[in-house]
Amino acid sequence: ALGKISEDYKDKGVRVIGIICDTFDPYSEVNIPEKVQDAKDIVAQTGATYTHILPSLSLNRAKLDSIYSVPTTYFLNENGEIIGTEYVGAKSYSQWCNIIDSILGE
Repeated sequence: ALGKISEDYKDKGVRVIGIICDTFDPYSEVNIPEKVQDAKDIVAQTGATYTHILPSLSLNRAKLDSIYSVPTTYFLNENGEIIGTEYVGAKSYSQWCNIIDSILGE
């Protein structure tokens, strides 16, 4: 659903970015190479064409430490500020469309 959202909403300025948070080891504060490769393999297998990033130490400390469920989705404005609420759990394409259309209408 997120890949289709990424494609269908790009003309409206919506960009989907996945943060692959299970590669980061909070004890050593680095991404673990084996887990990074696993994540790359999963992205390739699923055909997820939207952007994926690995967390940095600062991102982990700023936000990822407080996430208790995956997936958790946030929407940000053009200034990088979180808008609306967080969305916990997977959603269908139509559910995401309703959420995004509501946010864009505000």
